[in-house]
Amino acid sequence: MFSDWDDALAESNAVEWHSSWQRTRESCDGSTQTSVILRNNASTEPCETAAIAVQTDDIQPNTVYDLPEVLPPDAAASVLRAALLLEPVLQENVTTHAFDGYDVAWEDETTAVVCEHTLRHAPVMDTGLQCTALSWNCTGSVIFVALGRFDDVETWYSHKAILCSWNIDRYFLNTSKADSAVEMPSCVGALECHPNRPSLIAVGCYDGTVAVLDTAKGSGKETLAHSESSTRAHSEPVTQVHWIVEHDVQRRPVYKLVSLAGDGKVLVWTLPKKGDNLELVSRYIISGSDIRKSHKLSKSSAQTEAGLTCMSFASDGGVVSRFVAGTETGGVLNCDMGPSPSVPSLKGARGTDLGEVAVARMGYAPHQGGVTGLACSPFHRNVFVSASTDGAVHVSSLLERSPIHVIEPGAGFLFDIAWSPVRSVMFAVATASGKIHVYDLGQKSLAPAATLDASPDGSAVYSLAFNPKRPRSLASGDASGTVKIWSLSDTLVKPRSDDSAVLHAIAAAVVD
Repeated sequence: MFSDWDDALAESNAVEWHSSWQRTRESCDGSTQTSVILRNNASTEPCETAAIAVQTDDIQPNTVYDLPEVLPPDAAASVLRAALLLEPVLQENVTTHAFDGYDVAWEDETTAVVCEHTLRHAPVMDTGLQCTALSWNCTGSVIFVALGRFDDVETWYSHKAILCSWNIDRYFLNTSKADSAVEMPSCVGALECHPNRPSLIAVGCYDGTVAVLDTAKGSGKETLAHSESSTRAHSEPVTQVHWIVEHDVQRRPVYKLVSLAGDGKVLVWTLPKKGDNLELVSRYIISGSDIRKSHKLSKSSAQTEAGLTCMSFASDGGVVSRFVAGTETGGVLNCDMGPSPSVPSLKGARGTDLGEVAVARMGYAPHQGGVTGLACSPFHRNVFVSASTDGAVHVSSLLERSPIHVIEPGAGFLFDIAWSPVRSVMFAVATASGKIHVYDLGQKSLAPAATLDASPDGSAVYSLAFNPKRPRSLASGDASGTVKIWSLSDTLVKPRSDDSAVLHAIAAAVVD
């Protein structure tokens, strides 16, 4: 049944069982080839160059003519004959008045006033913010604008404000958005840039705060110093701030900040050496009794505090103690700070009024409405102008109680007034009708020399600011929050030869 395995038998009787689940794999060979890479060779040669030399002409020595020491007799006689004819004519030219007031025009004069820029901060245009203050920095390239509210008296303290700035020298000036915008906790009623540091600006707020901002610092860090909340500080809206410069014993400039508010206080501050609180160095007070001579007030009402609205320092040969102050009731006062009294430290007895010094020296004929603007002439120590809500401008002398001229533009309330930095007899007035009237006291009539339509929609113009570095530029801000930069004409900018004489004649006028 079984037998031995034989290889030959097995080979012939072999049986194969193919797998029912595994299939035979088939394979084949293939090949592929990429396209032939095309190559190209090129060569270049440098351009031919050439050298050339230039030589200036030889400098010829100056020709010197040897004149004879003694003129020939005929030449001397000719000069003598000419002198006899010229001397009477020259003498007549010295005494003649034929060319008085004549100014030689070496260039073509521009007679039109042009609005160069119309600036708006679009993010807040729908909030109803108004332009409450303007100020140019010391380089004359940046205009600072305070946007707040004048009309909503009951919510002054709760309204926030925006401090905007535009650099008008930028090649791509965005007139619809400020270059920088700093949010202030309270409405800003006063602005003034530092006279020497372009990035510093002083602000006075409606909550009584006085602050100095450094716009060169990063966002949120602009406040360099501010006044400390105290009974010695302001308790009413700050209406004006002004930088003054004094000199120490080594003749180095010392900058101080003067603030004025509705509480009748005039405070003098300095920047702190350490910390962020302004240092109070002097305190002055103007009370209701100080304006009794310029107002017909009873004794009881004269004891109330004087609501101060504006001030302007007189140009007094470098002395910065005399200033003129205006009040809510129309009073105009001549004030003198004199030697600065020492004030006890705020760390001492709080709640006291030690250190307050009365500064009012003299009262002038009052306005029939609140005084909204004052401007002392930068060209004469005794001349100043005042504007009021009674619609009148008073041209006055510090030495006379009555005004020298009374100008009534007939444009409703007047909100600001500014003296030209180059024309000694010219100033501008902002009106409630949206107009800016520019007056030239050298004209025969007191009609405006120019009228600018600053607000076509009739919004009141609240602020004016001449550019101290660029005499042609005048900035105006209105109730719609719009700021316009005007380029004045040559007739409003170029001084005339008789301007100084006209101003001195006004100052010397005696009012009956």
